[in-house]
Amino acid sequence: MPYKSVAVLAMDAADVPPGAADLATPVAFEQLDADESGEPRVESVELDNGGADLPPVARDHRRFGFVRPGCDQAAAEVAMSPAAIDAWLVHDEPGSGSDCAVAVWFVAVFDVPTDLVPHDAVPGAIR
Repeated sequence: MPYKSVAVLAMDAADVPPGAADLATPVAFEQLDADESGEPRVESVELDNGGADLPPVARDHRRFGFVRPGCDQAAAEVAMSPAAIDAWLVHDEPGSGSDCAVAVWFVAVFDVPTDLVPHDAVPGAIR
């Protein structure tokens, strides 16, 4: 089975109309407060239904959370390979960028249909 991009999201997750991301559902996208070291404790994880302030995960979906450094990105994209599922931050305008002095951290959470995620895929960098 070939693997392809699961969802491309070019807006804040709260502004996405239902069904706009056909294969993955954006659940959260927001800037995080840094911990004492300025670095997040977790970068990529599979989440369960225990997430505070998040809706329950549907029975036929898996939930993945990604913490990524950025500056003024407006959304995240998620993609899969046979070995991994990963996300990265994007700007509203493709090809645009920013020059910020200090990176900030964002969390992006996606629900993905279970049958689209390879059984052994782990959250993290696609190589």
